[in-house]
Amino acid sequence: MVNIRYVKHTDIDKVKWDACIHNAPNGLIYAYSYYLDIMSKNWDALILSKGLLSENDYEAVMPLTQNKKFGISYLRQPAFTQQLGIFGHVHFDNDLTEQFINKALELFLFIEINLNYANEYKKGASQILANWWRRQPGRAAVGGVSTAHIKMNETKIWNAPYKKFPVKKCNLILDLNQPFEVIKKSFRSDLVKKATSAHLIYKPSDNIEEAIKLFKHNYSKKIPHVTEKNYEALLQLCVLLKSKEQLLVRKVNSSNGNLLSITIFFKDNRRIYYILSTTLPGGRDYDANAFLLHEVIKEFSNQKLLFDFEGSDIPSIQFFFKKFGPAEQPYHFVRINKLPFLKRWIKKIYNIYKYSSKTR
Repeated sequence: MVNIRYVKHTDIDKVKWDACIHNAPNGLIYAYSYYLDIMSKNWDALILSKGLLSENDYEAVMPLTQNKKFGISYLRQPAFTQQLGIFGHVHFDNDLTEQFINKALELFLFIEINLNYANEYKKGASQILANWWRRQPGRAAVGGVSTAHIKMNETKIWNAPYKKFPVKKCNLILDLNQPFEVIKKSFRSDLVKKATSAHLIYKPSDNIEEAIKLFKHNYSKKIPHVTEKNYEALLQLCVLLKSKEQLLVRKVNSSNGNLLSITIFFKDNRRIYYILSTTLPGGRDYDANAFLLHEVIKEFSNQKLLFDFEGSDIPSIQFFFKKFGPAEQPYHFVRINKLPFLKRWIKKIYNIYKYSSKTR
């Protein structure tokens, strides 16, 4: 018997939670309690137990990273948190994912989250809403609504700029558990040619504040949805991860000591995560960022780790990442809205925001 419970933040056993994430084959750093406590304060959870006598077992878990606007609670993806969804030592299939999503729909009117790469999810918006409708009190009295009927009226109940759900998103990974000489055979031959000729210098750094400040200065206008509070939370998280030896800051200098590129990575027992990177104008002429990634991959080669590029769906960035010969490990973005009466209003706000973001 499968039992998925809603658990408030104050009632979550974080020792058991973190043990579940650590032992889960699909465990990711974003899902640890200490990560969520900073990036999504007061998060709640769905927790799966099997059997009547195992209510306290954390067999599979799903963080509920909630927020509230205009009095409406909804699920959203926290900043600097690429994938969440369901984690655990269980068999992941479409049915299990749907059970968790359906449970979340009992609690929230609007969901906009990224699942993780292991969460199989094939059903679209119409089927999810049909399943949700069947479970509503009084449904039999008014006559059920079929999937076909919901499909016919999809435009009336969706306020989405996306037309299909879930949406598959790109993530690229590289296996580091082999000698660097083997790994680099998949690299483009000219990847670090300019950097080598310029005698660039790769080295560690302790300057977290500098890395975040430079990123904000160079890229914040391109990602206006990332707020000042998000950057403050990121700094707090970096300080915490440094104390846990899960933070890496690496930089590349020119031969005369000028900073050309600086990057923040996170690290757990399975992966190195490419979180945030800034290449200064002088570094672009020498492919300083490519050299930095080349060297960090070299530094951690021959270890049971994956290098996680954290994307990307942006064609130019994806093209750059593929120069390293990574494998694809996609995940799903899910957007479900049960607020049909807000369709026009939300769509209008979305279009204004989308336009203003492009013109900044």
